[in-house]
Amino acid sequence: MDLVPENSSSAKKRTTAGGRVKWSAALECLLIDIWQEKIEDLRGPRKNSHVYMEMAESMKEAGIELGWGEIRTKLENMTKKYRIEKNKIGPSGGAPSGWQHFNKLNSFLGCYRINNMEQSTLDNDNPDEYFSDIIEMDLDGSCSSSTLSGPPPKKKKKTDISLLAEIAQERLEHQKDHHVRQEKMVQDLISTQTKFQNDLLEVLKNKNK
Repeated sequence: MDLVPENSSSAKKRTTAGGRVKWSAALECLLIDIWQEKIEDLRGPRKNSHVYMEMAESMKEAGIELGWGEIRTKLENMTKKYRIEKNKIGPSGGAPSGWQHFNKLNSFLGCYRINNMEQSTLDNDNPDEYFSDIIEMDLDGSCSSSTLSGPPPKKKKKTDISLLAEIAQERLEHQKDHHVRQEKMVQDLISTQTKFQNDLLEVLKNKNK
């Protein structure tokens, strides 16, 4: 069984009252960026659970604490959503998708047909259980490795920048809170030490009387 590494105290756990992860648009954008970087690993011979752990570590470095199982579930859900939107558009290119993440996902998944995503991807030794050979080439064979691993488009929407700024702001606020708690702990320690010294002096005075 793969174990999830302990997350550091500086990472922020975003959950609802029921314990489920609260995904904001900013967090989804961050995860999609990491997903794009790891797409080849997810299609390779390594166990996907190991790749999910690395993705969870990247999220933790951005100040967000998530388990690898939560990463896996979110990727599966977004893949299903992407497939639905892709089918709505159809091969003839109908009305564009209204889903905010469609274009970004389509930039690195668009040349593949994604199937059988409902099955578990927990300890895959075979890439067939996640992305094709579950991921099949389009009929025209136009997909190349540069499409998958290349950098995202240079043109960025202003909303993307603001979402990343939101993540940075959240992380900064959390670090400030952590700093305040550390200062309080130091003050409490000093207060306890002072009280101990005073009590000790009082005992010594009484003993010398």
